[in-house]
Amino acid sequence: MEFIRIGEIVSAHGLKGGLKVYIYNTEDPIIYKLNKIYLGDEKTNKEMTIIRAKKVDKRLCILNLEELTCRNEAETYKKKYVLITREMLPAIPENYVYISLLIGYCVFDDNYKEIGLVEDFIHNGVHSIMIVRHINGVEFMIPFVNEFIKHIDTQKRQIIIHLMDGLVE
Repeated sequence: MEFIRIGEIVSAHGLKGGLKVYIYNTEDPIIYKLNKIYLGDEKTNKEMTIIRAKKVDKRLCILNLEELTCRNEAETYKKKYVLITREMLPAIPENYVYISLLIGYCVFDDNYKEIGLVEDFIHNGVHSIMIVRHINGVEFMIPFVNEFIKHIDTQKRQIIIHLMDGLVE
């Protein structure tokens, strides 16, 4: 089963096993729409049932889970991840993608020359930025906007970009 990280546990909250969670996606936090999640990491995790997910601010929420009933239990999950499976993602319109699923895709230029692999995404407040590890090992960033992203092939796990001079040194 493939897991997707949607947040990270910052600390325990309260005496009854609550968790303070740092949310990765602030645009449309999926955590408020779920009734089940996984806690742990991609290799070792446990399915949990959400009783309540309360928003603290844009990046933080408090999770109360059926399986965690005391602070000591909650403390064991500090610095672990909140995970979901691909099947748990809500449906999105055609021609849209979840950018977190693009991590690991091969990146090619306009001439189909391999450039590197997508390692991560960050958000600069205006748009997302794709972090790519060049085939020579150097990391560089590409704005995830139409001017740079020409085509995404989810079947082949490839992204075609317009490579401007000076973008990759």
